[in-house]
Amino acid sequence: MTATDTYALTPTATGSPRTAAAFAKARAEGRPAVIPFVTAGYPTPEISEAVALAIVRGGADLLEIGVPFSDPLADGTTVQRTSQVALTHGITLRKSLEMAKRLRDQGVEIPLILMGYVNPMLAYGIEKLAADSAALGVDGFIVPDLPAEEATEISAALRAHGVDLVFLLAPTSTDERIAEVGRIGSGWVYCVSTTGVTGARSSLPDLKPYLDRVRSHTTLPIAVGFGVSNPEHVAQIGELADGAVIASAMINFLDTAPIDEQAQVAERYVRGLRGEEEFPPVVSVSEQVASTPASRETPLRAASSSLTVACRGVRGATTITSNTAEDILEATTDLLEALIKLNDIQPEDVVSAVFTTTPELTAAFPALAARELGWTEVPLLCAHEMAVPGALGGVIRILLHVNSPRSAAEIRHVYLREARALRPEWALTDAELSDALGRPVPA
Repeated sequence: MTATDTYALTPTATGSPRTAAAFAKARAEGRPAVIPFVTAGYPTPEISEAVALAIVRGGADLLEIGVPFSDPLADGTTVQRTSQVALTHGITLRKSLEMAKRLRDQGVEIPLILMGYVNPMLAYGIEKLAADSAALGVDGFIVPDLPAEEATEISAALRAHGVDLVFLLAPTSTDERIAEVGRIGSGWVYCVSTTGVTGARSSLPDLKPYLDRVRSHTTLPIAVGFGVSNPEHVAQIGELADGAVIASAMINFLDTAPIDEQAQVAERYVRGLRGEEEFPPVVSVSEQVASTPASRETPLRAASSSLTVACRGVRGATTITSNTAEDILEATTDLLEALIKLNDIQPEDVVSAVFTTTPELTAAFPALAARELGWTEVPLLCAHEMAVPGALGGVIRILLHVNSPRSAAEIRHVYLREARALRPEWALTDAELSDALGRPVPA
């Protein structure tokens, strides 16, 4: 096939032939299909394409490509951030389709699934979108804000061209909704592991009763996403389902690598998910220097200078005992100042700052602490976390994305107060916190 040929395939009864073949191959090998995610245009259009190709080399069975959108209601903070960055690069639905075509032109044969929202699809024109998607090599769409009850027209148009419409189901989905998805959907069914939005999680719930219920209504392959973070999760899912979707955890890890090395790290990350290499991949000091001889001679400079070495994730958490504005802002300020001082962060180095709290903390937005510190130009996001029975309460978490010359191993994450029990390796005692801030802090 030449680069000018159409990549459309003859539709089958179950949807895209490439998708059916990918799940069948994984099943024959006795493992779940590995389905990584990449946002088109993040961190740059060129790097996202290189990462996608590396993911394929690493052994991905399907590839999910996120189409940036200004109001991504199903996405957690990580994917929201990548979408915002991609939009600044001018990435649209059309450009995401063109990315798929370029991947096909470079020999990619696995299914390519676009995840996006319905408004850009309607603006594009459904019939044109169906025809263009097939011709450019797209195998399916995941549309979180399109309920099955309203999807008949879009589903029929896509199916006529051999393009799948993949629906999401949640543990709270009714039997009637599951049955409707089984009737109208094609390709596979995307089962979210928990209620809420996308995002990495440390553990997965018991999925068997939920997936058994879905199985009773469809013969399509089932893939599980939202919260999938490591090979153990993939293996756990493989005992019950046909595939595992990995998104936020992979994005966050790639952000710890230099931008020019992210493709190389992505390939190893996918191999690790498949159990073929060490996981997570070690991002060594040598990988934190560009690969050309000339650039290896360039010394590391401050992140706020003209050389940006890498975008790092800097994490912190603390707790409060009472839901008052004073306590929330005091605890957040201590945590934020510790992260700043221990990592030598300047406001101009901060790409974005995400503040989350457990649901019961409502008296104030912790992000206000950043404004008080002079971060007037830093994009801030503040959100409540989903309620998790038995989880530690009164928790404030911060995730900073910072341009820094430090390696991932040199970044100082900080967990304070009762949150120390969550990540003991990142715990800072009250005495250490006082030393870092140069002032006494309340116990």
